[in-house]
Amino acid sequence: MLDERALERMIRSFEVANERRSTTRYLAEVTFRFNPVAVRNLLRQANIAYTETRSPPVLVIPLIAGTPGFDPMSTWFASWLDPQLQQGLVPFVTPAADDADAALFERPDLAQPDWAALAPMARRYNADAVILAIASEDGNTVQMVELSPTGRVAASFAYAQSSFPADAQAVAERAEDVWKSRNAVDFAVRAHLVADVQFNSLDDWAKIRSGLAAVRAVADVDVMGLTLHEAEIDIAYSGRADQLRDALAQQKLQLLNMDAQFTLQLATASATN
Repeated sequence: MLDERALERMIRSFEVANERRSTTRYLAEVTFRFNPVAVRNLLRQANIAYTETRSPPVLVIPLIAGTPGFDPMSTWFASWLDPQLQQGLVPFVTPAADDADAALFERPDLAQPDWAALAPMARRYNADAVILAIASEDGNTVQMVELSPTGRVAASFAYAQSSFPADAQAVAERAEDVWKSRNAVDFAVRAHLVADVQFNSLDDWAKIRSGLAAVRAVADVDVMGLTLHEAEIDIAYSGRADQLRDALAQQKLQLLNMDAQFTLQLATASATN
């Protein structure tokens, strides 16, 4: 709980819009912008876990129950084109109407395919997961089926009265909650990890150093050895090793674990190799 004075110190600026006045009332919308450094410090001092690591894109396939395929002109499909859903903590992308796998949408058992069946399509959209969002015609019920290399997770939402945009927001919030629960970093937990760094040039080494510096969970990097194309480093970081791996991936760095032997390299170099 924060008092008014503490809150004021965290506010960077505010903006007033849509002012309405009458003889008895004043109404307006106020947007507050907070200082991110102050917010981080507050959360860390309170030992509250949080994440700044954005999820890789998720491919969402909006479908109407009982209707084969998806209609790119439908209200349900249009609900997923909201910029807030495309730019949030979990950014959603939708398939193109002329996608090479469009025939897949005609399958009567579309809610049943495993990750292997959808992975080729997901890769074309740089997505690490696929969500089948199957809404009823009235928009009052939605089935959410998330498929990824780690498995299949299903959830359902039911409302007495709803709308397609509200349904899309509910599915998005569920996906964000799952992402946050998996990636929220407890900065009170510190660990060390020794990794062999592989690179092709000093420019690549500089990119790797810059990427490490951009990960807020990384507290310190100690270079233990350096040769022309390889280095050994000790990384002091907060949270878990898998969270560090995901945060590094956002900086185009790939952390590999082979029997507790860690290797770090540029993701582009890994793809080439």
